[in-house]
Amino acid sequence: AQAIQGSWQSVASELRAWSMFMQAYFELLPHFPPTVQLVAAFAPHFQNGSSLAKYFGALKFACRWIRVPVAEVVWDTCAAIVRGTKKISETAKRPAVRHRDLRRLVAAAIEERDIESARMYAVAYTFMLRVQSELVPLQTEGFHSKVTIRDRRALLTFRARKNAPKGAEIARTCSCDAQPSAPCGVCAIAAAVAERTAVHPSKTIFAARAFAKRTADLKRRGQAIGLPSLGWHAFRRGHAQDMLASGATLAQILSSGGWKSAAFLSYLQRRDVDERASLEAALANSDSDRES
Repeated sequence: AQAIQGSWQSVASELRAWSMFMQAYFELLPHFPPTVQLVAAFAPHFQNGSSLAKYFGALKFACRWIRVPVAEVVWDTCAAIVRGTKKISETAKRPAVRHRDLRRLVAAAIEERDIESARMYAVAYTFMLRVQSELVPLQTEGFHSKVTIRDRRALLTFRARKNAPKGAEIARTCSCDAQPSAPCGVCAIAAAVAERTAVHPSKTIFAARAFAKRTADLKRRGQAIGLPSLGWHAFRRGHAQDMLASGATLAQILSSGGWKSAAFLSYLQRRDVDERASLEAALANSDSDRES
């Protein structure tokens, strides 16, 4: 149950889809346990392999939950179908909050007097945080994390991160001098920390509203500026793309986002990445020629 604590509504929706499918096509058959024939008939209703994987995952969870034994060949078949579907399905372009989009989102939140969400947008973009596991539980000083503000510089210290189980630090400098009219994540976190310290330093910094409400507001504001289906990961994705466009190396982007593998490449436009990789290879070769 803890495994779906944060996503139980999605799992319930996915299982309702299985129920509707069974009622429509196999009304006289029991819904569980699924068979190879049933999952094979269910799969063609999906065009996207990643979505299909989620529905099969919900089905597998339900079987574990109600303790229905299922032949291993069923799950092997599900995995094979997902792999095949992914090969022939087009990957949907994922939204990214670029710098110009950040300005508009922050402005929209401020216009609605939602100052805390405006600050969260700026901080999420500037520090390239995983919002649900890093920004939402962020503390001024506590077990999860610590924020230090000094000389127009902010240092976020985490006890652990996804790719850094022994802890990690993220430092950023105020950008107001370089871009006076742009949202500054350092100033945003400094203001939020000052308010939280006056109340309770060990509590989370952004705690005024439920996260589900914040997510709904983000999607609504994203829709208004032409970014449908906007999610919190779009801030990391957009900042990575902005860094690439501004001339940062892939190594710098990797380090800034806290990525340990090439998975981050999926955040960037493939054509831009290829051009940058070719440029860096050419520069590296030219440096080697010069040194020799």
